[in-house]
Amino acid sequence: MKKKAFTLIELLVVIAIIAILAAILFPVFTQAKNAAKKTQDISNMKQIALASQMYLGDSDDTYHRLQNGARMTGPKLRNGPEVMLQPYLKSEQIWEAPNDSYSRPSCLVPKAGGKISYSFTLAGNSNNNPMTDTFGIHGMANDTDANVGDSFTATALGEPAQTIHIYPLWMTSSYQNNRSWYRYYSANLRSWPVYPDYITFAYCAANDGYGAIGGYAGMTNWGFADGHVKSIKQTQIMDPLWVTNPALAVTNKAKNLVHYDAAFKS
Repeated sequence: MKKKAFTLIELLVVIAIIAILAAILFPVFTQAKNAAKKTQDISNMKQIALASQMYLGDSDDTYHRLQNGARMTGPKLRNGPEVMLQPYLKSEQIWEAPNDSYSRPSCLVPKAGGKISYSFTLAGNSNNNPMTDTFGIHGMANDTDANVGDSFTATALGEPAQTIHIYPLWMTSSYQNNRSWYRYYSANLRSWPVYPDYITFAYCAANDGYGAIGGYAGMTNWGFADGHVKSIKQTQIMDPLWVTNPALAVTNKAKNLVHYDAAFKS
């Protein structure tokens, strides 16, 4: 009796079918993985946003600062939002975005391990001109770069549900001086590269620093001052005038979801 076996052509056909199925399914698996990471990122930001709301209730209706007091040095001596909100979060892992792939250079990290992938909008800068330079809601005390004092109160915001104050900032310089990093100029939030694009800069050595607004397939998660989180494109958070001509943007009351004034929300 002859033994039954696959012919070479049959084997090649089976292999071709498997290759076609793999080519179809692998992108689906990748999309599913990215969707899961995006969901985890939203969950992280939501918990941070809720912690910020609880901080409000315990702090005379005032949002926490980007930095509370002078910069600190030494291991585990931090005084940024990750410290001020820790009593409400009870976890440091929440501060790390699931898609943040940038390592933190050892020369900038007094605390071993860990990442801070989120930041908050700055209420002003050294020029103290929040209308044209920056227009966030979180203050910073005793910092020579941005000594703007207290943050805004919730009642001072025109439309908290339309005001962004948490955003994903993936910077290798996070944890420098034992706290998270941030953007001095809020209009950069519209023009900064979105992951997987990035900028490079020098810290420990030439071009050893990386930075990007965290994103997922062209979408970015943003936390709003009322506690909710929404995923929208970076270009939708404010009119391009805020990047090209901020003075005209102020005159025209151009759309700006980072601005504290309700006049800029339409």
